[in-house]
Amino acid sequence: MNIRNLTAWLSLGIATIALVLSQLPPIPSYFALSELNLTVNRNLQVRQYLGDLVLTPFLQIRNSGKVRGTVSKIELVLTKQDSPSFRRNLLAQAYYLKPETISLSQTPTAIPFGYITVPPNEAWEAYIEFYEQPSAARRLETADIRGRVTTEIQESFTDNELAEISNELFDEIEIHTNERLSSFEIGEYRLHLKLFGESNSDPAAQGCYSLTVFEKHLNLLDGITEQYRFGFGIIFPPRTQPGFLGDLFDVECAT
Repeated sequence: MNIRNLTAWLSLGIATIALVLSQLPPIPSYFALSELNLTVNRNLQVRQYLGDLVLTPFLQIRNSGKVRGTVSKIELVLTKQDSPSFRRNLLAQAYYLKPETISLSQTPTAIPFGYITVPPNEAWEAYIEFYEQPSAARRLETADIRGRVTTEIQESFTDNELAEISNELFDEIEIHTNERLSSFEIGEYRLHLKLFGESNSDPAAQGCYSLTVFEKHLNLLDGITEQYRFGFGIIFPPRTQPGFLGDLFDVECAT
């Protein structure tokens, strides 16, 4: 190969590389980071499903960074101030998009929680449903209760009256529910919310909040159990707004 051909091939190679590089983002962008910020609405909905706590705050995740941010998981750790043994590790399981206020006549659709992407200088917000990841045994137990309630409701259905399960089945469900709820008592609780990015190692954002539970709140949770007698809250949507609304206050996260 003579010098002239070699020079031509080198020129072609350099031009090709330059064309490829021109299509790529600027080098500084490879070192840019997302910056996720968490804002939590003051009102927190607390309910129970067969004795399992379900917490539904309204969250806003804002990305003030220069590249898209990804949320792969959100954890909520619930502890009680005067009871070191009380600890619930809840995970974001589903979310509900706007409207910001869910009326009693609406039945919002739950979207399974997956990866959430937040573009630069934008925000993502939703009601997020947190509860403990059920074990295989717990899922079987719940399915058995739902099946038995469905059967008895169908067998007792009439046109003029609400269908009702037997006293025996209701008593069994009530005992089961109360046992699982027994440690959730009057007092002050701490909520530690942690957002994890793609790495799933250190939180990309977090916040800590206090929640005070009063006797009236526990009575509202008991009201959910009473609806089970007619299948509401198990195989039908609850007849009334389930649970209670608690007030959240910002607190310092423990180091």
